[in-house]
Amino acid sequence: MGIHGLGIGCIIIVSVIAYLFFSVKRKNTKMHRIYGAMILTALTHLLAEQGALYTLTHMETVPAWINRGVHQIFLLLFLVIFYEVYLYIIAMIEEEKKDRIKKGNWILLPFILSTIGVLVLPIYYKHEAAASYSYGPGVVVIYVSVCVLAITAVVYLMSFRDIITAKKKKAIIISLICEVGVGVYQFLNPTCLLSSVGIVLLCIGFYLTVESPDNVLIELLLDEKRKVEEAREEAVMANQAKGRFLAQMSHEIRTPINAILGMDEMILRESTEENILEYAEDISGAGQLLLSIVNEILDLSKIESGKMEIVETEYNLSKLIEDLTAMIALKAQSKNLVFNVDVEKTLPVNLYGDDLRIRQILTNLLSNAIKYTKEGKIELIITGEIREDKVYLCCRVTDTGIGIKEEYITSLFEEYRRIEEDSNHYVEGTGLGLNITMRLLGLMGSKLQVRSEYGKGSEFFFELQQEVRGAMTIAEWDKENEHVQAKRNWKGSFMAPKARFLVVDDNMLNRKVFVKLLQHTKIQIDEAESGFECIDKMKEHSYDIVFLDHMMPEMDGKETLHRLKEMKDYPSEKAVVVALSANAVVGAGKQYISEGFDDFLPKPIIYKDAEELILKFLPSNLVEYIQDAE
Repeated sequence: MGIHGLGIGCIIIVSVIAYLFFSVKRKNTKMHRIYGAMILTALTHLLAEQGALYTLTHMETVPAWINRGVHQIFLLLFLVIFYEVYLYIIAMIEEEKKDRIKKGNWILLPFILSTIGVLVLPIYYKHEAAASYSYGPGVVVIYVSVCVLAITAVVYLMSFRDIITAKKKKAIIISLICEVGVGVYQFLNPTCLLSSVGIVLLCIGFYLTVESPDNVLIELLLDEKRKVEEAREEAVMANQAKGRFLAQMSHEIRTPINAILGMDEMILRESTEENILEYAEDISGAGQLLLSIVNEILDLSKIESGKMEIVETEYNLSKLIEDLTAMIALKAQSKNLVFNVDVEKTLPVNLYGDDLRIRQILTNLLSNAIKYTKEGKIELIITGEIREDKVYLCCRVTDTGIGIKEEYITSLFEEYRRIEEDSNHYVEGTGLGLNITMRLLGLMGSKLQVRSEYGKGSEFFFELQQEVRGAMTIAEWDKENEHVQAKRNWKGSFMAPKARFLVVDDNMLNRKVFVKLLQHTKIQIDEAESGFECIDKMKEHSYDIVFLDHMMPEMDGKETLHRLKEMKDYPSEKAVVVALSANAVVGAGKQYISEGFDDFLPKPIIYKDAEELILKFLPSNLVEYIQDAE
């Protein structure tokens, strides 16, 4: 009963281990699959051992061929367990190495020979009161093969010890030593049946270390972490690819728009035929709409990729409102809408913040108001409260448009969404304006809010904190600058016949537009169609300003600039170099300046921006202001 009781106890222990192992969710790895097979083999081996003990103790009644068959199964399963241990260690090494290792097929030789041996060599049996056991050549060959497998497994383990954790290494070596030690002891003392104990120790040792639930949990967590990191890397790569694609698309779309709007500007300036002017105005409106759509898509992409930056600088609030008013008034006038601007005159005029984004936000809100208002008025109301060196601006845009139903307000800020599209199909745009506005305000620490009554109109408002730079108010600034606030016509404000510029662009039409836009200034303008030609011309002539396109074949604008920086003692060494680019994504100007350019002029070129940039860099002795430019 003692031997039978020990065996049954071992069966119970291995059964519990099997239940615990298979009841826990695990990765479907080769290691786990082999260990699962090892447990099942061990359980079958222990059951076969009980069968072998039974046939030994009942040899008088059990046929000899059954007794031999049961012992052969018992011995072969013992060999299979060690072969699985060998495979388990190989799988562990490959998993840690993340690559397959070279292993000879010779290991199958002792396995095959011992299998043949146990089937053909004699096996003897002894049944005594103290113990019953088998022995002989068929048994010896199994124990020899087991030792070969165990030693081979340890050799592999030590060969790759640097990539396997100490905990795993110790657990496997101790388990193998226990099992082999018990096997050798039983071989030398066959009356002491301890092989089942060794099998149990092997299963327990692996389960409590390498295959423990804690290790499995850590393994799963690490696997999830790896998947998250891989997903993040894929997302980063996708965003980078998206950014490159959008930059290229921005260039490809803006380049023809630059030509269209530039040539259209020439028609508006020079034509005297009413119908031609009307066509040209329609072209201008459609071109500006297309440009705004491109800008909105690029802005949204930048925000989503986390690359949208809030660039703070000192700005003039009165100028911002003046520019905004001039632009929006034309749009309102085209729909016969009243446009009112009410600004608190006691607000400080010089502030510190991102005026470009504030301008964009207010433009989006006002343009939206005009889109959805068929009659009545649009109002821009700006008030504020000063606290120490901060001013809290409250900006409101109201309209008498169609209003918004309460159930649509929550979906108002979704991407590419326009409310009641069926009834508002006449409204142009992408549906991105409010979404971008909301996100920009979020980046600036504010929030867009809305109040609306369906059929009567809407009010969009937000509060924004800005730093105060100086005590001058809007009222004081307006009074001091009354004489320079008159509108200028297309003729411009200056001429510079002694100035000399170089415009470098591989697109002939773009160069033509640039020259035509500045034609009235009498500036001498040379052209170059490549970076190589640009360098040659700058070696020959002295230019005041060089307008250098970025994206050109063979040698782009950046490379051209770097080569110019390396050159010494040439006529245009001190020339101002301005980057021209249709890649007008957010932050482009900052990038070009960091590359060494003096400034950046985006395409399509807006004459007012070009004029301001020229007057910024052109020496005052070359400028002749037009007295009647009002």
